[in-house]
Amino acid sequence: MHRVAVALHDRDESLWLLHRDEILGGRAEFASSGFHIDLGYWGGHMPRDPEVVHAYYVHPVDYWVARPVEIQTRVIEVDHITEVTRVREIQVRHEGTRVRENRDNRSECAGGAAPRVRRARYGRTGSGW
Repeated sequence: MHRVAVALHDRDESLWLLHRDEILGGRAEFASSGFHIDLGYWGGHMPRDPEVVHAYYVHPVDYWVARPVEIQTRVIEVDHITEVTRVREIQVRHEGTRVRENRDNRSECAGGAAPRVRRARYGRTGSGW
C-alpha cells in the first residue's frame, strides 16, 4: 500500500511541475493537468504563494496511506491525462515485449518469473529488497 501511495504522490508531483504555471494562472484544464481548479475554495482568487497551492493539490504520502479508497479514485481519475497516457505509450514502445500487463494490472516480466523466483535464483530473499 505504501508503494502505491508513493507512486501516486510522485505522479501528482510530476503533473504539478509540468503544469504549475497554468494552475497558478487558473488556466489549467483537468484533461491536461489532472487537477480541478476550484477558485471557490480560495474565495474566487488563486493565492499568490505557490507553496500553498502546491500543498492543496499534491498530497503527502501519509495522506494517501490514510485514505485507501481515495487512492483508487485518484488513479482512475488521472489515468487518462494526456501526459500519463503518453508516458505509457512511450514505455510500451521502449520496453517492447519485456514488460506486459496481466489481467490483474500487475506488470510481470516476459520471462514469466515472479520477483521472488528471480531473487531466489540470485540467492536473495526477504522483503528488504
